[in-house]
Amino acid sequence: MFFTHYYNSFIEFNLKVSIIIPVFNGAVLIKRCLEAVFSQKLPKGTALDVIVIDDGSTDETVSLLHNFRHQIKILTQTRKGPAAARNLGIHHASGDFLAFLDADDYWYPDFILETTDFLIKHPTAIAVSVGQLHKFASNEGTILPAFLRSKEAFNTDGWMLNDFFPFWANHNHICTGSALIRMEVIHKAGGQLEDMRISEDLEYWAYLSTFGTWGFLPKVLFVSDGDKVTRKIGWWKKKQERWHKAPDLDTWEKRLLTRLKKPLSENYLLCRARVGKSLGYAALLSGRLETGRSIILSCKNHLPNDKLSILLKYGSNNKLQWWILSKVLIYREKNRKI
Repeated sequence: MFFTHYYNSFIEFNLKVSIIIPVFNGAVLIKRCLEAVFSQKLPKGTALDVIVIDDGSTDETVSLLHNFRHQIKILTQTRKGPAAARNLGIHHASGDFLAFLDADDYWYPDFILETTDFLIKHPTAIAVSVGQLHKFASNEGTILPAFLRSKEAFNTDGWMLNDFFPFWANHNHICTGSALIRMEVIHKAGGQLEDMRISEDLEYWAYLSTFGTWGFLPKVLFVSDGDKVTRKIGWWKKKQERWHKAPDLDTWEKRLLTRLKKPLSENYLLCRARVGKSLGYAALLSGRLETGRSIILSCKNHLPNDKLSILLKYGSNNKLQWWILSKVLIYREKNRKI
């Protein structure tokens, strides 16, 4: 850390970092998100290009955004979803690097400083992600990847991931808001799939990995705790709407398969199953039982061994078991501690 600050204090990088923030009815948390962005420590000579895309909000979001109008670009669209909002932001972005951030999440002050430093020192890295802290209504929070919870020594300067998929399968190391990406790679790869309203970010990370090598920085610099608030504001209806839009697994991986070598690697199949678990669960919770069961059956041999995966795996054995499981899981989800 000392070297990073010492180095940055004498070297002027003349960089611009674009930050794209889609928001829909985010009045409760958007101010905190933007304040965290403008509290970032920056390498000398680095400018921010902050773009907020309002996705048809009906609350006080837009009026709150105007309090920051001299610091941000405000774009609007009519309820097209987060992927379309991010793509609109990409079209207007002018940075050397780009980060996506959801309006109910935030960064610790060193996020941009540390991630830009990593990409400068590792010119072959197309992107880098950091450790995450996820706070939920029912507990103090969970750090990902899990190995960051231990006191074991590891290289805190970060490292390159020679193979993205096994690290992702084993450590679930990336989410929206935890990565900084080179803009040139985004221009080459294109944007996110706009017709995908859930897990579009997971598809995008995997897709980008086919264009070059990711890096990982083992420092917790990203925080997500919007769940603590949104569960109190019509959360069940919002969740149902989101779950109902979950694609099937074939749709999710269609673009990705055009970039992967055949036969598909075991590591990719493990990642595919983790995504399939999320999509199958979403379909089940939205009442699309056959779609959910079909997804789980297509990846059950590669599902992880956590409790939910085991339930989904054995519940999918026949339609009656699946129906019973759906009732249990829907009840559990509706009665989570708020």
